[in-house]
Amino acid sequence: MPIQNSTPNTNNCKLREQNLPSERIPLREEIQAIVSIETDRERQVMLLVDLFRRREVLLLRRANQQVTKTDVMVSGREKYENRRDKRESPVEFLRRVYPEARTGELFQFQLRQNDKKLLDVVRAWAKRNGKSMNEILPPKSSYNDKMLLRYPTLAQDASKLISALRRRNNKGE
Repeated sequence: MPIQNSTPNTNNCKLREQNLPSERIPLREEIQAIVSIETDRERQVMLLVDLFRRREVLLLRRANQQVTKTDVMVSGREKYENRRDKRESPVEFLRRVYPEARTGELFQFQLRQNDKKLLDVVRAWAKRNGKSMNEILPPKSSYNDKMLLRYPTLAQDASKLISALRRRNNKGE
């Protein structure tokens, strides 16, 4: 009699054939499909973990596409070192060349990628004038908060699922 592998094989699982996750299928439906189709708890947990990993990859791809779109929008502009009017303050230059800075759509990390010299000069200007750099340009944490607001249900569903799995595992022991 051959020895069976202790880790379940998911290569031939019905759910893999359905090519989950799909961006069109809500996460709850995917979770319900896993729970209803698969009866082995170990396999359920493994499939659910895999599902969340793949969902995370989708979110990261979307976030990366958003950053790339913004970077394309920001790149190709006048650099601070090559500015025409040398009397212009760094903040005036920032607002003239990057109008997104006025609306809070330009973040420090994006400016660092495109014009590091300008970011350094704006920081120095803010320090000299008693201003907070975060008032002039929002930090990356603000960008992350904005991205989390776009995808709130995934984080909520993930925490509910983890709690449910913990309760099930505690009942079994």
